[in-house]
Amino acid sequence: MTHRHAAHIATESAAGLCKRARHIAPLLIATALLGACSDPAKEQGKAALAYWENKCKTVAGEKVYRKVEGVEGILLLKVRPKASDPEWYDRNFPGAAFARERQADGYIESFLGYEHSSAPDGKRPISPTDRGYINIDFLPQNPNNEPGYRYVDVIDEKDGARYRYSGRWEEPWLQDKSWLKGYIKFYLDRVPAPDPAPRYAVTFEDHVIPEERALGVAAPSKSSTPKPTRCSPNARSTR
Repeated sequence: MTHRHAAHIATESAAGLCKRARHIAPLLIATALLGACSDPAKEQGKAALAYWENKCKTVAGEKVYRKVEGVEGILLLKVRPKASDPEWYDRNFPGAAFARERQADGYIESFLGYEHSSAPDGKRPISPTDRGYINIDFLPQNPNNEPGYRYVDVIDEKDGARYRYSGRWEEPWLQDKSWLKGYIKFYLDRVPAPDPAPRYAVTFEDHVIPEERALGVAAPSKSSTPKPTRCSPNARSTR
């Protein structure tokens, strides 16, 4: 029996009940039609899940070609733009796969903040197989406060100039007594970037493949690569 036939039979059944109880007919017809039309949605959901699981097994993952220690700063070739409801409800929104990633200045801050242990007591060390979470706050009670990069360079889309962003932590109460004493606030500073540019760059690609988006699947990629320049990285933290 096809879904079209099932919908037709369900409608006929509801129509028969109308003769005996007209006041419940609209509800019964709607319920019958909804039940008859739910199977295609379930089948599409199963197909989407199977496609997604296959992607996870055959395509997704991390590939590390070379590990570089002591990288002090990086260049962000792209920054996640701000997004809101119109984008979230758009199936073809390019950034759908990274919808929970920080945006605009928050995206830049995510490369400057500390990485904290995800353990409740903060005592489980951060490792390549057990990563923590990134926060711009320094948590003294968390023994695993891994620092981020010292600076991040970004090319401004408006003027094409390269700017250097860095973070600083200060106690605003020292200058303004309206603040809570002991509270440490994060400030994002931006200045024209000096030469040379950072040796390494980070970028992302949002792939909008209509066949995948029709199934509700978004497949992006993110990479960190050396820029074609002769400068060498300075030494300090790695991320």
